[in-house]
Order: sequence, then structure tokens, then C-alpha cells
Amino acid sequence: MDSHTIHRLEEILSTKMDKVDILAGGSDGRTYLLQTLEQTKYIFKTDIPQLITVQCDYYKKYKHLPYLPKLIYESPQKDEIIISFLLQNKNLDYDKYQILTELINNYISKYKTIESDMFGFKSGFIVGRTFSEFLIAQTKESYGYITDVFNSDDLKMTINLIRSTYSHKNYEQKYLLHGDLGFHNLYYTKNSITGIIDPDPIIGHPLYDLVFAYCSTPKEITLFRFKQLLILLSQTYKIDLNFSREYLLIGLFKRISSCRKHHPKDLPEYLQLWKAIIKAL
Repeated sequence: MDSHTIHRLEEILSTKMDKVDILAGGSDGRTYLLQTLEQTKYIFKTDIPQLITVQCDYYKKYKHLPYLPKLIYESPQKDEIIISFLLQNKNLDYDKYQILTELINNYISKYKTIESDMFGFKSGFIVGRTFSEFLIAQTKESYGYITDVFNSDDLKMTINLIRSTYSHKNYEQKYLLHGDLGFHNLYYTKNSITGIIDPDPIIGHPLYDLVFAYCSTPKEITLFRFKQLLILLSQTYKIDLNFSREYLLIGLFKRISSCRKHHPKDLPEYLQLWKAIIKAL
């Protein structure tokens, strides 16, 4: 980071910088860890206005929720953001079911509705006129990365599952979702969540975030546990519990695509889960 930018950030935060480190990130923008002379830490992000804007809007809409960082600053050009730093806890011996139960009770169940003509990413990356249309478009995009793992029949089956499960009127109401609510974006102790980071906001049904979170790690994926979580979520939102296998398969298809790109070592375990749940259909 150049000295001019550091000086500008010092003026914004009314303090002096002790250290600035660049962090690894998944987008084309850049993310920095700022540490002041008082040892206070902040996260500074730069990206295209389209992406910074949707993140800022998310933090503002959900400022009442626990776990999220606080929005400190957004630039007038909407290409920079400063948020509070969260302690990066990652307990490898975590209780997945307990963590997700807390996630539903304290976070997903508090989502707000939103007015929009479309479903899908607020950034406009993938959208659809209905929730199922968005999910089908996303599934087709995911398939492009796993043609060596799945064939066209697997794609057709997954699309048919989406049409048969997500076309119900239960999924017509639009909510603002986190959109990337996997364990990679959670901080946690053994049994409790301490932070949630990096929203990629989506307009859709809260079931999306639960399925995404559940499938984001192959640890403890079972139909029994998944259905227990669905029952808990159904206390707040309308969900057809008869389609638990279908929801899980659709989520695994997307996760296997992401796994193929970012976590190939987990791919064999995910494929075993896929085959086991296919047999249960």
C-alpha cells in the first residue's frame, strides 16, 4: 500500500498506522489488515463499486444482527470499505450441529424481506425471475467446472429436482441472504459462533443459506441431522420437509463444483456423499 493511501486512511480513522498487511482474498479486489498505534485492528477492502455497494447495504440492513463486523467507512465512490476486525477463531474440533443450530436461531431466522424484481446475486452475477430459475442458472454455471466429475444426466437430474422442489409458492417471498455462508466465512469455538464475514448478498429464500452452510464442509453430513436443522428453520419460514434429500443433493452439486476449484482434497468424500444420497431418493 502506498504512503498516500496510508495517510488518507489515518485521516479517516483519526489515528496513526503501526502496520498494514495485505490479506489473501477470493475476489479481484484487495483486502488489508490495518493496525493502529493503539493496536486497534480494522479490515480495509477495495473492489469495484458494484461489489462494495452490495456489501455495504448488507452491513447496514443487518447491523442489528450478532457476529457481523461493524461498518466503519464507505468511500463516496463506493470502491472502498472499512469494517471492524473480528478475532479469527477456528476450532477444528467444532460441533457442526451445535454451530448450525445457533446460526439458525440467532442469525438466519432474523432475515428481513427485500423488494426486488429478481432473485439471485445483488451484484447481478447470476439472477432469475423466480427462485428456481436463479438456482437452475447457478447450477448450469457450476456444471462448467465439473464436467469431468458429472455428466449431462447428472445436470438434468439436478435441474429437475430444483423444478420439483423450489417452484412452490413457499419460495416466492424474497429475503436478503448472506449468500456465502459457509464455514470458511464463520469464526467459531467448539460450540459457538464468534464471527461471520464476507457476505456475497443474494435475494432468495433463507433455506439457501442453511443448505450452503451445511454442505460447505463434508463433516457430519447425514440426512437425519440435516432434517433436524430443516425442522428448526421451518419454525420461522415455510419449508416443505418432504424434500430434505432433494435440498441436500442440490446443495451438494453446487458444493462439489466449488470443491473442485478450491478444495480438491475433499472431492472424494463429497462424491461418496452424493452417491449415498442418490441411492436414498
